Amino acid sequence: KLDLAITEIGQEENTAWFYRTEFLNYGTIFNHFYCPFCYIPLKDYNISKEGKVVQSPHFRCFTDQPHLNGCDGTPLSTTNKDSNKKPKSQFEPTTMQSYPEALVDRRPPIQPRPLTQPNITSRTPTAEEIQAKRKKIGNKGRNIPTSSLLKPFIDARNSLMHDAYTKFPDPKERSPWIKSALL
Repeated sequence: KLDLAITEIGQEENTAWFYRTEFLNYGTIFNHFYCPFCYIPLKDYNISKEGKVVQSPHFRCFTDQPHLNGCDGTPLSTTNKDSNKKPKSQFEPTTMQSYPEALVDRRPPIQPRPLTQPNITSRTPTAEEIQAKRKKIGNKGRNIPTSSLLKPFIDARNSLMHDAYTKFPDPKERSPWIKSALL
């Protein structure tokens, strides 16, 4: 299973979750995916599928087309073992000054260019070029789905509850204040 792909040669790589989100939010269907390192065509799984999926979205090689020049479709990780330690929580309820009121607008959808033939005009990269690309992307880290949209709401709720319990020790006063603050 592979996580990264491109839809056009020379384009910036994106994750399977990125393409899945594009499909779910905007209905965008991409016809072709390529390995971002050696440019072989990839098959997508659970990206343009309606409804719930059992497996995570991902890419695979076609059986008749293996990766080229030592590529395996994954970035080279150059992290040290200290970065694998679990990060400390940085949430402090008293630091929040306001509560979020609305979401910002979504970015516009990607408009894929219709392709009848895959746009492979460039040459096959050498083993050294593939290694350099894999190392560069490995240094950037993985782009995986996060709760970035949900986190501000959770932080706001936690901060609101902290404020409520601090300001109103009596539950009879606290409950109406929480209800009015959440409206």
